[in-house]
Amino acid sequence: MLNLTNVSIKDQLRLMTVILLGLMIAVGSYGIMQFREANVYIHSMYQDRVIALKTLKMVSDVYNVDLVKTVSKVRNKRLSASDAIPILEEGK
Repeated sequence: MLNLTNVSIKDQLRLMTVILLGLMIAVGSYGIMQFREANVYIHSMYQDRVIALKTLKMVSDVYNVDLVKTVSKVRNKRLSASDAIPILEEGK
């Protein structure tokens, strides 16, 4: 351990300031690195999950709209059941 009895208070304060500044820089650097890792993770999650779900929803919506339109046309007798079967089979 350092013997600080012969060191002036001014020099002790300087030493403590340097040590605290070093610790602050180390903690700040660690925080910045953690933010970067979190940003990479969130970007990956967005690309892998959110965009895929949006695409899946668009496909599902188009399929459901076509299905509902075809069934509605058959119900309103604007399309025969025999003509609707190929359209519904195509949706599978």
